Amino acid sequence: GLRDNLDVGLQYMEAWLRGVGCVPIQNLMEDAATAEISRLSGYGCIHLYPTLWLELVSQLYPLPSQV
Repeated sequence: GLRDNLDVGLQYMEAWLRGVGCVPIQNLMEDAATAEISRLSGYGCIHLYPTLWLELVSQLYPLPSQV
């Protein structure tokens, strides 16, 4: 899902910034292609389902008045 795609994408970007091109993430070897697939999947979720995206973000990061 979206959470896994974000997790893999962020972990790969962190490794790439350290100069590592291929890294083990969740028992799989991931590379730039995986990061691109994760990015496109996240983009699709945000732009195809904006209401769902806003609901997810508001649950993860509630505004102070909603706490």
